[in-house]
Amino acid sequence: MHLRLRVPVLHYGLMAAGTVLLAGCGTKCSLVAFSTLQVTVVASQSGKTINAGSTVIVRGRAVYDSVTVAASDSTRQFAYQGDESRVPAGDYTVTVRHSGYREWVSSATVEQNGCHAGRGPTITATLVATP
Repeated sequence: MHLRLRVPVLHYGLMAAGTVLLAGCGTKCSLVAFSTLQVTVVASQSGKTINAGSTVIVRGRAVYDSVTVAASDSTRQFAYQGDESRVPAGDYTVTVRHSGYREWVSSATVEQNGCHAGRGPTITATLVATP
């Protein structure tokens, strides 16, 4: 029985690859950190992406993660992008807050897929402006 492990150096937004041979099972698993949950924020009236200035909170059984996108950062594809080290397989509540809009709340499930938590889901949070 062998355990072969190359430890990747991970940076936010970058992925590193390696291979793990799990002891006793003969299964090879990559060390790529797959994206498991992505959130895009959209204004309901205009349909335009409003990731900039949004706060996304992800809560699970053993996970609490949040990110606030700087109001000046209008180039981000996703307001939130968690990988399997931060958002492993499980059930989550996703909350999105943005000034001038009603709070948005939904649930999401990240499924286990072999060696990794599965890719997805990609969630679009459609926010309604406050009167």
